[in-house]
Amino acid sequence: MNADQIARWRVGDSLAPLLRLAATTYPGQELTSEDYLDWQYRRNPDGPVLLHLGQSDQRVAAQYLVIPHTYWINGAPVKGSLSINTLTDPMHRGEGWFVRLAEATYLACQQEGLTFTIGFPNRQSHSGFVGRLEFRSLGNLEFLAMPLRWSGIARRLVSRTRKRKGSDLPIALPSPCLYRSKEYCIEEWEPGALSETFFRHFHESKLATTHRTSAYLMWRYQQCPTRHYRFLRITDPGRTRMLGFVVIRALELSGLRSGVLVDFGCLPDTMSALAELFRFAIGRFQASGLETVVAAAVPASEEADQLIAEGFYRVPVRFLPQPLNMILRTHTPQSSSGIPTDLRSWFLTFGDYDVL
Repeated sequence: MNADQIARWRVGDSLAPLLRLAATTYPGQELTSEDYLDWQYRRNPDGPVLLHLGQSDQRVAAQYLVIPHTYWINGAPVKGSLSINTLTDPMHRGEGWFVRLAEATYLACQQEGLTFTIGFPNRQSHSGFVGRLEFRSLGNLEFLAMPLRWSGIARRLVSRTRKRKGSDLPIALPSPCLYRSKEYCIEEWEPGALSETFFRHFHESKLATTHRTSAYLMWRYQQCPTRHYRFLRITDPGRTRMLGFVVIRALELSGLRSGVLVDFGCLPDTMSALAELFRFAIGRFQASGLETVVAAAVPASEEADQLIAEGFYRVPVRFLPQPLNMILRTHTPQSSSGIPTDLRSWFLTFGDYDVL
């Protein structure tokens, strides 16, 4: 038996080796939670992760994985994947695991009909994905921020304790009906029949985006064991037509009590309704004592322009802990022509990857 091996992790295998590997780089963080990995790796409605492990002298040295997702591409659902949680034990860096494990995973993608992989790598791994794994860089999403309390921001910026991500914070939301006017009703919601109709029309208006089915939304947001998301929707006054949605979360980011517009969207003719929903969410963040609000959007998109109109600022890449750079690799020659390579053809938010 060779000292170094590559092995495919299967859904029935133990999570313990993955937890130990994660602890070498991210001690005490989500990746060391068994509940979190069980949710992310096993319970995804589009299928379990495709994950390969590098083993050196019976010790897990590295992992590479993608998580399957269905994407809506040019009017039809397409099976693709998202690259996440690439890890190498610090004791085994420089041994070439990254490329070997990635190529084994992409071969599995081809065999299982996943036609492409997207990712949002950090600064350290970006050059490896683009230079060694044949990914194409499509450009950066806009990282947008709105200050709510300048005094709190100033105090936090001079503080020496700036944990990158802290615990979830409460959001002050009245119930059951949050807001009603002559034009709109805003309320909390769970994906169901009304939202299925909305998302069918939503997808039809997009060239490329994650396929937001009820099963996907429930898994991504409601079933995550370590994060607390809230769903808000805006409808007509009679609550018969859904016009837009937003998924929100509050937590500490780099020492700031932050509200996050994690995911959002509207129909082509209802941007004014989404703007109303943005304003409502921002108001609830203010009422919850938060200091800033952040969001991500494709540059020059209607959604980005609307957020800027509401008072958000573009944050320069050099000030970000991680750039929001989207990369793309296709796995078959046939798929190369059908997957958009212009970032402006995509609809993306924080919700389209796993960081928040």
